[in-house]
Amino acid sequence: MTDTSLGDLPDAAAVNAPDGNSEEDWQPVDDFLDNDTAFTEAMRETYHHTHTRRVYRDSRTWRQRLERQQANWQLLLESLTAAFLKWKYPDLPSGPTLPSDTDISMDIDDATDVDPVSYDFTIDCVDLYSLSSSIHVARSSSMTAHVAMVLQGFLPTSPVDPTLAVSIKTLELFRRLRNRKASLSVEAYAKVLCDLYAIPYHRRYRKALSDTFDVYLTILQRVDAQVVKILGRDSPNWRVKNACPACCYELKDEPYLRYRRMLAMDGNNSLKRIRQVGSRETADVRVFDSDYFLSHDFVNQYADEVKRKVSAKDKPVVPEDVPAPPDSDDEPAPGDPTDGAQLEPCADNWKASQAEELSRMWSIYEETGNFVAACRHGLILWVIDMVRSGELAKYPLAVVACAIKILGDRNLVGYDIGCSFTATLNSSSLGDVFKASLSRCCVNAFHGYSHNYLCQAQHHPNNIKGMGLEDLEGMERIFSGSNQLANVLRYATAYRRRLLIDLYVRQWDEDKYENLGIFIFNNYVQALKIIKEDSYALEHAMESLNIAGTAELDKWQAEELEYLRNLGKEEDYDVMAVAYVERLQELDDVNRRYDNTSATFMIETPAEYGSATASQPLNTYSSELSRTRRLETERRYADERRQAVLKEVVEMEVRLSITTRWHPATPEYINAVQYLGRRTYEKALDQLQKLVVQRLFELHKMNQSQNGYQMRSHIAKALQKRSKAIQRAVKLYNAAASALNPPRPTIDWNTVSHYKFLEEFPLLRNTSQELSGKRWSQPAVRETMKQWQRICRAREEVIRCNVEVRRLHTSILDEAQSFCEILVRSATLGPIHGAVKDFITRRTRVNVRLLQKIDQIYNLEDFSGEGKPGVRKANDDEIDIANRSTVPNAEISGNQVGDTRISELPIPPAPHLDAQENENDEGGESEDEDTREGVLNLLDFVSDLP
Repeated sequence: MTDTSLGDLPDAAAVNAPDGNSEEDWQPVDDFLDNDTAFTEAMRETYHHTHTRRVYRDSRTWRQRLERQQANWQLLLESLTAAFLKWKYPDLPSGPTLPSDTDISMDIDDATDVDPVSYDFTIDCVDLYSLSSSIHVARSSSMTAHVAMVLQGFLPTSPVDPTLAVSIKTLELFRRLRNRKASLSVEAYAKVLCDLYAIPYHRRYRKALSDTFDVYLTILQRVDAQVVKILGRDSPNWRVKNACPACCYELKDEPYLRYRRMLAMDGNNSLKRIRQVGSRETADVRVFDSDYFLSHDFVNQYADEVKRKVSAKDKPVVPEDVPAPPDSDDEPAPGDPTDGAQLEPCADNWKASQAEELSRMWSIYEETGNFVAACRHGLILWVIDMVRSGELAKYPLAVVACAIKILGDRNLVGYDIGCSFTATLNSSSLGDVFKASLSRCCVNAFHGYSHNYLCQAQHHPNNIKGMGLEDLEGMERIFSGSNQLANVLRYATAYRRRLLIDLYVRQWDEDKYENLGIFIFNNYVQALKIIKEDSYALEHAMESLNIAGTAELDKWQAEELEYLRNLGKEEDYDVMAVAYVERLQELDDVNRRYDNTSATFMIETPAEYGSATASQPLNTYSSELSRTRRLETERRYADERRQAVLKEVVEMEVRLSITTRWHPATPEYINAVQYLGRRTYEKALDQLQKLVVQRLFELHKMNQSQNGYQMRSHIAKALQKRSKAIQRAVKLYNAAASALNPPRPTIDWNTVSHYKFLEEFPLLRNTSQELSGKRWSQPAVRETMKQWQRICRAREEVIRCNVEVRRLHTSILDEAQSFCEILVRSATLGPIHGAVKDFITRRTRVNVRLLQKIDQIYNLEDFSGEGKPGVRKANDDEIDIANRSTVPNAEISGNQVGDTRISELPIPPAPHLDAQENENDEGGESEDEDTREGVLNLLDFVSDLP
């Protein structure tokens, strides 16, 4: 740079003259430096030299950085949300979209103002659709850079001085992909973007995409909150009370249902999260708020309801090298769902299957899984984080408390250990309220087969009146899908873990709502098929078995239940008599042993009386001394053992008031020996049943999705070992069964390998002749009883499906009417009207699909419902029906809706997949009219339905 070059520049004093006009005093600078390569290189060297010599070290912790970052984002969220709505719905007039203390309308409305000074800028970008490396952002003087970027469809990666922006369409695509494939990680998506841009992957790209995605989801949550408020769905617990219309949209004059709502609950340990290691503090301290999750404070109210039982066999379960939970103390630990009851074999099996897992999870995981509750149609009600524990009793108790308070009375709760949890629930503070609500617990259909037959007779869905054909196994289906989240949650923060779970369950509920029509239709068809086919088979079976009527089947069902309740109960005297005989047999054994050792000692020949020969020399003194002492010790031990057993025998004789000692010819002795043989038989039967139940558990785990190769290999090996153990147990059982008088029938491997064999265990336990005259003990009669129970459940299912399809039909009609009113009211609210219209459009198209299924149900040949919508019951916290206009119901005949078939109805069409985004964009006002017209057509459609 030379002096002549500087001389061409205007004088600084002239530029800043106080008496001159500011615009006139500025002098244009010549473009004399445009092609000056030396000047350009000098400036570049000066810039790099200055910045490389001065290095600043950021002394803030990672938590402080995140807190400042979130604080800076919070200042921008209001304006970014408004800009997002303006960008997504550009043809709608601005209005009072976001009432707040911060006035952001100036920034957005002035986006197109002409400013003589340009504030435009260029920034690097990521856009999956255009693969552009940078964008030119138009910006006005009153607009922030972040708002300007959002108005052009890009979201900056940093709240302060961003250097990169990601297109909103790219983020939306990732959200949609993740909703459909929960295991898709941010890193995988970032690598896809790098591949498309043909650049190497670096983890900073993942960090930038992750942070931007969090902000994008926050913006969507704020938009959804506004939409929900406009729709009138922001009251407490609105989602739980209204998400599933088939469950909760109760109508006037509908048939009485023994149980108003059916729900299932269970715990899943797949969605674990690693806790902080050592003394490292948590950096991300954000708390994600969702109406799906129950708070820890609420759940912990029931932590002290049940104390953990510790049995002798439970003590060695936890290895010595596993540390105790950090918050453990001398107080009793919280109990699991079975600790409030006397353990039945089924509950004991459940505790045994959990023991090994519980011993390992506390020390390394913060959240060890989730406890989830859902309605019978699969829509999720509540989610609870299991924190540093297994499946404790406080989790199902919290769910029951919410169900009683929010859902009301007559609830049927399915739980894999519902039999034992019933006793736990009754002993808690919720017991009286739960009984008063006429609610009950039961076991799930598949899990129920691993319970003992007495439990099945009382708690299995097949044997519960009012149950219908519902299996309450929906939680296994939910967990089978949610397990995809496991690989992206294991090392996530608490905030992002809940965020991703919330995204998944919301998409899950949307899918389940869309499938409500299919669910009811399939259940209806299944119930009609059972009634039609099994009724004929039942009639034929009753005729061949000389059964007078179904009343006898009901009577035998009650007799079987009473027998099972008394099975296994024995008098204390029988137990003591067996123990007394065992001691007598032991006394005879030790007497024989004492006599043998005494005889051996007495006939032993001393060495000095022996004669030495060449082939057999005299024993040495030391060897003879050792032999004599050994015989003396054996004789003394046998005598002491005989005296100890004799003392026990005398004590038992005094306790049992036995004046004359029993001997093998005494009748009491003979009876006790026979009873002892039956006990040996029952022990072999218990071992066989335990192995069969464990095999059933392993088969169930083997069939679950998302099990890795190592887990499947481990289970396969365990099944092989279990099969061999069962075969050995079958041999022992057959030997014990043959030793009885009279002998019991033997079994083979083919019989035991079927899961229905579990039902036969209670009858195999009967070694007396009590069942000789019982008709219900015959296999053919018992199968007929099951068939009758299934027909009864199918008839109940038809009644429930009639109720649910009418509820769904009415809810769609009422919702369509409310949508029309909301569209009119929200038309003046600005861009948020576009979000409301978007929600209504999607919901309307789903409702049309549901109405098609409803029409199929109404047109079933054996449909027995009313076939027309009803009127919803008025509730204090629901919409007042009196304020809504009445929509007339039209009568139909055949498979027509009024005079028009469904294919001819003027319903709002869905766009083709290859349609352009703005192909029919003719202005916001005309689109509003089209949407309202579509909803009105839907209203006319559902009004004309029967």
